[in-house]
Amino acid sequence: MMIFLFIFMFYNEFNFFSLFFFNIKTIPFVKVFSGIKF
Repeated sequence: MMIFLFIFMFYNEFNFFSLFFFNIKTIPFVKVFSGIKF
């Protein structure tokens, strides 16, 4: 459970970071990642 929370927090930080700095480059990766998450 702790590992899952860690991964969830890491994903949120990565998504927030990519939203501002790598928005255009990471849109496909974020979409795939969010597809796996949900």
